[in-house]
Amino acid sequence: MDLRTALAAHKARRDKDKNCIMSMVFKEAAPSHRTRSREDDTVVALDTLTHQLLYFDSDPKTRNVVLDASVFQDQMARIASTPSGPSGHQQAGGEQGLTGPISGGVSVRYDLIDCNIDICGPEVLFQFTDNFDYQDLRNDFLKTTMSSEILGHKIHTHIITGEGFAIGMGWEGAGEEEGTGILFSEARIDEG
Repeated sequence: MDLRTALAAHKARRDKDKNCIMSMVFKEAAPSHRTRSREDDTVVALDTLTHQLLYFDSDPKTRNVVLDASVFQDQMARIASTPSGPSGHQQAGGEQGLTGPISGGVSVRYDLIDCNIDICGPEVLFQFTDNFDYQDLRNDFLKTTMSSEILGHKIHTHIITGEGFAIGMGWEGAGEEEGTGILFSEARIDEG
């Protein structure tokens, strides 16, 4: 898997906004895909325009997804501030509407494998230093960061589509099936 695209996207976001402290890498795969662990119940909500992570849950015991209304507030504000177009077209029912497709919104996804690859800015390390009781990046850091509005930190996603092989490193079932391949835990990134 070539991570140069993910690194470039993370760097571009950080150049625009220093509050973009982490990018998580996911791989598209149907819930029934053979490389997806039976324990993997990852559900994410994303801003479709910025790819910002708005919700994350990977607990297999969770049976329902409950999204707080605040998840939609920024998207609704952006949609409301979009001009209706030069002629002010009216939608059915007489409401003022957009003349084109709405740019942005929220996408709730259950078709992603969490590869457990995170591209982090130095702020992530500082958070672990300041919060020495953090034990797990997903359960402690991620949930705390996403629920804290004080620091204003943002976590984004990079989704790998199409060909390629990616599974979470913590999956014990890797290699159980014949022909699933070999997973190497070494990553090499060329900066040149």
